[in-house]
Amino acid sequence: MTTKIYLLLLLAIITFCNLCVAQKLVTNMSSTDGDVYSVYKSGGAYYLGGNFHNVGLKTGYNALVKGNNDRPDMDFPGATNGQVYAATPDGNGGWYIGGYFTIVGGVNKSYIAHILANKTVDPNFTANCNYAVLTIAKVGTTLYIGGGFTIVNGTTRTYAAAVKTSTGALVTGWNPAPNSYVRTIAPVLGADTSIWLGGDFQLINTNVSRPYLAKVNYKNGNVVSGTLSADQPVYKLVARGDSVLAGGAFTRLGLKSAYIGSIAEGSSQPDQTMPETNGRINSIIADGNGGWYVGGYFTQIGGVSRSYIAHILANKTVDPNFIATPNYAVLSIVKDGSRLYIGGAFSSVSSTTRY
Repeated sequence: MTTKIYLLLLLAIITFCNLCVAQKLVTNMSSTDGDVYSVYKSGGAYYLGGNFHNVGLKTGYNALVKGNNDRPDMDFPGATNGQVYAATPDGNGGWYIGGYFTIVGGVNKSYIAHILANKTVDPNFTANCNYAVLTIAKVGTTLYIGGGFTIVNGTTRTYAAAVKTSTGALVTGWNPAPNSYVRTIAPVLGADTSIWLGGDFQLINTNVSRPYLAKVNYKNGNVVSGTLSADQPVYKLVARGDSVLAGGAFTRLGLKSAYIGSIAEGSSQPDQTMPETNGRINSIIADGNGGWYVGGYFTQIGGVSRSYIAHILANKTVDPNFIATPNYAVLSIVKDGSRLYIGGAFSSVSSTTRY
């Protein structure tokens, strides 16, 4: 009797397993965003009732939709565990996508992936980032990517990087090194092909001041001088021909001139070769030879340490031979022959008491 029971149980298990193997998930079946309490079939229609607000096809965080169809392609691999923020075609029927995901179509992919034209995840493309990819731009065989990452394929790349379209390998020569998130990238193609970056950053190339907007060389990522900056973050850049449309939180675009600027008569643009300071300028006078003496609250000018007063030569470099060291701000300067008379908030100059 016991043997018969065991045989019946074994037969039941085998039958159940065969049924399980035979089942195939219907991918194009609708689902809801809440509990379903009742289903009623009448003719060729199903009527659902429950605690839901939407009925539709579950795709994950990305979907492929044809222009002549209002239904997503359910064979397209979805990012299932994080948002998709960027997508660009690969030119061969596939797509590159980026975002906050780490799984696409059941395959582990760290924040960026290549989906082939046959709707599979490209096993040969591996560009592992340590955080989100928010923007992707393709130029030839190179992908320029930006986001919140600081490492790509084990190499330090802060917020912007270039990888090969075929393998995802890092393009080592391109490294603009912004100091915060890059949210948008726009290549401008032509004789002077360049890459525009927009986002939350203040610095490019580690220490070059370019708030929120920068134009960099497409080969090495070096800043292209004489380009605009913004007064608040830039969220979207779109290039058309030789023009770039920018959108974001800013209300002012202009050329960066920190605390000091030179504008030629008849021009609306400041001279980008003037040495910038790290603090307010309160006084400027001409030196009589095409240069200037400047005073204020700064301690650096043109990358050179100078305490509150400096001499800018006619060639717009900081005079290495002029070193006066008041211990606080210079607010007024008068030149008389070979002498400068200075006043301000200091109490000593060159270690000698002078109020």
